[in-house]
Amino acid sequence: HRVDRRQRQMCIRDRLQLEHLASSGQLYHHLRQLVTAGWLVSPRRGYYEVPAARVVPLLVLTMIASS
Repeated sequence: HRVDRRQRQMCIRDRLQLEHLASSGQLYHHLRQLVTAGWLVSPRRGYYEVPAARVVPLLVLTMIASS
């Protein structure tokens, strides 16, 4: 079952409603850093996704960090 690209994209406005962040500015600051480093792409304003080539490395890093 293939996931539609629109379903994988995270709308930052929705994310802000889910998390208790000090400010949206902090979130956008970190998102810009992740885009610059190639861990995220922004296909349109306010939406971010993990590029396909970065999914497995991101999962590996997450597993290492949680152990």
